[in-house]
Amino acid sequence: MDFNFDEDQLQTIEDMAGLFFKTDEIAVVLEVDPIDFSAHILYGGNPAHARFMKGWMEAEYKLRKSISDSAANGSNPAQNLMLDFLNNNRNA
Repeated sequence: MDFNFDEDQLQTIEDMAGLFFKTDEIAVVLEVDPIDFSAHILYGGNPAHARFMKGWMEAEYKLRKSISDSAANGSNPAQNLMLDFLNNNRNA
């Protein structure tokens, strides 16, 4: 299915992805078929995919930055999370 989302819908996709909503949950808000929308996001090469990824990655960056700051201030749980990030991405 080909989607032609307007700017408000693309902003909704970006905002919801930034709060880590799943694609099927975003589809409900957009009132589109969840399976078709999920496939549309998964296969990429379209504005909805780009905005979904932008929202997700910007939010993940902020989250990791906050964890990094906490680790630098001596938080043992945050330090462990940073080590997990390091180990999970070392060979990626």
